Amino acid sequence: MRAPTLPHLHLSLKTSPEFKEVHDAWTEQERLRQALGTVVPGQLMNQICRVRRSDPGQGIRGSELTITATTAAAAVKLRLLLADQEAGLAALGLGFQSFRVLAQRRQSVDSPKRPPPERAAIPAKTKQDFRQLAAGLAPGPLKSALLKIGRSPKGS
Repeated sequence: MRAPTLPHLHLSLKTSPEFKEVHDAWTEQERLRQALGTVVPGQLMNQICRVRRSDPGQGIRGSELTITATTAAAAVKLRLLLADQEAGLAALGLGFQSFRVLAQRRQSVDSPKRPPPERAAIPAKTKQDFRQLAAGLAPGPLKSALLKIGRSPKGS
């Protein structure tokens, strides 16, 4: 028995009733990406995650083309570019009346909270020196800062 090769796997997936829908959707998405590649520049094309048709319950097949971009900035650029190229897109014969560009949602993952760095306490003599230095100054930001550094810890 021969080991299955990629063409055999492709053929079995294409003919399998369970995977036919998946294969057809993937083929359609690749066809739409190739068609968009004729209108959208390469750097912006790399920002496209997904392209799909949205068929309404009743109406013309593929009446809306939905494009999902990696970032909101890329989505805005695509929206502006495609608004100018709408006639060019219609000429490709993709069979849609309008398009929608979405930005991919970001996963909200909280960054890990770092504990405050451990610092050695300011010696009491140094704090006293800061307070004495502040006593000889006129009111202002420097005096406030020195008093803040020289203050005694709460509870002492």
